[in-house]
Amino acid sequence: MFDIINHKLFKMKKILLIATLIFSKFIYSQNTERLSVHFFDVPNELAKEFKAFHSEINLLLENNGFGKDFYRIYRAKGDDLKSFKYFRISNYSSDKHYKMTHDLGDEAKEISKRYREMRKKVFTMEDETHLYRKVFRVDL
Repeated sequence: MFDIINHKLFKMKKILLIATLIFSKFIYSQNTERLSVHFFDVPNELAKEFKAFHSEINLLLENNGFGKDFYRIYRAKGDDLKSFKYFRISNYSSDKHYKMTHDLGDEAKEISKRYREMRKKVFTMEDETHLYRKVFRVDL
């Protein structure tokens, strides 16, 4: 008789341990929401082409289920600004989400190539005219 009870008790302890571990993972997991933030300048002669190109990228992302206007671009106003007049931001729920938006398969390969060409006209990743930050939300 005690063998049956001990066996059931052992199973119950195991189930409680697993349930506790799973529950604590959700309670204590870190927030992985992140933003990709780019500050840069766009030469006046390229501004129209740059905006049209980003509209095309946003359309590709929208057609792949990532929502409308995934990349949002802002321009600062003011005569005293010498650099970093443009600001591009994109929001990701996780690193997996980030990877998914940057790996859209064959359809995006041509756009990725054109993006690298456009970026070279506007800024390079090592250039002083570009500032990139990957930022994560802080839980308060």
